[in-house]
Amino acid sequence: MTTPFLQSVTEDLFRKTGGDLSRTVVVFPSKRAGLYMNEYLLRLSGDRPTWAPRYTTISELFETLAPDLTVADRIDTALHIVRLFEELTEQTVSVDWFYGWAERILDDFEDVDKNMVDAEALFQNLNDLKEIEQQEFLTDEQKAVLQRFFTEFDPQHNDVLRERYRQLWNVLAQLYVRLNATLLEKGETYEGALYRRVVERLGNGETELDATVEHYAFVGFNLLDRVEKTLFRLIKDEGKAWFYWDYDDYYVRSAHSRNHEAGMFLRENLEAFPNELPKEDFDHLAQQKEIVMAAASTEAIQAQYAGEWVRENLTPDHRRTAVVLCNEGILQPVLHALPEEISEVNITKGFPLAHTEAVTLVEKRFSRWEREQTTLGIAELLERLTEEVRTNAHDFVTRNDYSETRFEDVLQGEAYYMMTRILEHFSAILLRHLSGLKGAFTLVTLRRLLRQTVRNATIPFSGEPVVGLQVMGVLETRCLDFERIIMLSVNDGTLPKKADHTSFVPYLLRRAFGMTTPERKTAVFAYYFYRLLQRAEHVTMTYNSAATLSSTGEMSRFMTQLLVEWPHPVTHLTLNSMQAPMLRRPEDIAKPHDLLQRLTKKEGYGVQLSPSAINAYLRCQLLFYYNHVMG
Repeated sequence: MTTPFLQSVTEDLFRKTGGDLSRTVVVFPSKRAGLYMNEYLLRLSGDRPTWAPRYTTISELFETLAPDLTVADRIDTALHIVRLFEELTEQTVSVDWFYGWAERILDDFEDVDKNMVDAEALFQNLNDLKEIEQQEFLTDEQKAVLQRFFTEFDPQHNDVLRERYRQLWNVLAQLYVRLNATLLEKGETYEGALYRRVVERLGNGETELDATVEHYAFVGFNLLDRVEKTLFRLIKDEGKAWFYWDYDDYYVRSAHSRNHEAGMFLRENLEAFPNELPKEDFDHLAQQKEIVMAAASTEAIQAQYAGEWVRENLTPDHRRTAVVLCNEGILQPVLHALPEEISEVNITKGFPLAHTEAVTLVEKRFSRWEREQTTLGIAELLERLTEEVRTNAHDFVTRNDYSETRFEDVLQGEAYYMMTRILEHFSAILLRHLSGLKGAFTLVTLRRLLRQTVRNATIPFSGEPVVGLQVMGVLETRCLDFERIIMLSVNDGTLPKKADHTSFVPYLLRRAFGMTTPERKTAVFAYYFYRLLQRAEHVTMTYNSAATLSSTGEMSRFMTQLLVEWPHPVTHLTLNSMQAPMLRRPEDIAKPHDLLQRLTKKEGYGVQLSPSAINAYLRCQLLFYYNHVMG
């Protein structure tokens, strides 16, 4: 069995520190990997008491290095942007339409700071570029032609929209400065600005690293923003950094890996920050593995098959088997499909709040208010909504058949509690902003913001994280290795996800200033895909073969890439609604001893193989056998 990456890291750290990791901080992309490291550490220490290291994530490390600052709430920050835009342009804007722009502006500001871009130069270039693009190039005759062919073309409306964009581009630089100043007055900032301040303070000596820490071990990272690279370099220069990169020679060092997107960032990282583990530990994808690709016409069939697959493939140590959900929306059917004999399941991805009764109640109430065209104010609407959710929660948990041990009851009860907290949070934020906003904040805006928050909210499951079958999303697999894996919904558009590339900074400027671009996001998912495969013994990938509104009906481009590049055989299955896999492979038939004579003319003038016979062989070898060999 291949040694897991985290086990190799733990053994190396244990050797370097002599078993005393009390003055070591291990930094992970996600904190969950620390639970596995503790397991390996326990095996190494035996009966001897051992100090475990301190585990943290990269975001937590940045926050500890800036104790005077806190990361502001995203909705609160976006509403600050709306208010500041009104002040800078001296106009009233509708929060309904401008809030979406505010979120895009915040994303751009995050990107600017995480990549340590010269904001003034960027926004000046952006403004100059847009001034050129604003030049009128359509004649009156051309406008008339466009109006005949495109009824929605409205030169006057386009001029209004263009003017709004021009106003926004003109104030982006001021907006960036004012937003940072406004948040700092309250001791707050957004995440990217906090990261940037930390490395700038470390660089000029205003901030120092924790003197009680001898070493920081950075484990399992891939894509690094410029601010993260700067932090790594500063800690390395202090002689306090160890780096553990998880990769495979297949996509990093082999002959065909030069342009392989999965290794795009690892090649650069390995050169800048050499790996503590030997190169010999990273050659696993070249070895033959059992890889199965299964097509299904629906997500439900995939979920059903996952249950059958688990029954047949569960490893003796259940922790070494993983069900990976590329589409996390199918968590509930997957849980219902698991075999009854599976007594312990660790679900690292929480249950979507959007799929609960509490959210259905809120949506129904909003629909009713919109139909009735209510005149209640936003604060009063939130108060009534919160009270109604509380009342329904009380009725739910006090009914006669409610059980604290039934999964569905506990789940829905937790959902009511979480929905109440979200509504209270909204009330607190909006009370701070409603009086300062010139534009109207309507019921439509409130509903949209709540939907957005609910869409990203999940109900966490509690239990022992390193026990039982592992059910997780793609991001939760970072740093973890499994012997047997089934990946569900491995469709193009799901893996990699359809990226939202909306930004006020054009692609050419993003690339020129070193900001995030679409191909970088795709490369990140390519790494997740290949990293999952590299130490596994068996991997089954299912995908939705039917085109729907939410699916292209095509397997992930990474699966296609693997089929083209990987030198070993891959098994293909088609799943039907009866959960029985049908192999697309003919039955094995031994060649007859007189095969050559059967394919040769009786006169002996050559082989009797016509073009149609050769095509029959290429299309179906069994058909060729029955027709041309058996007659």
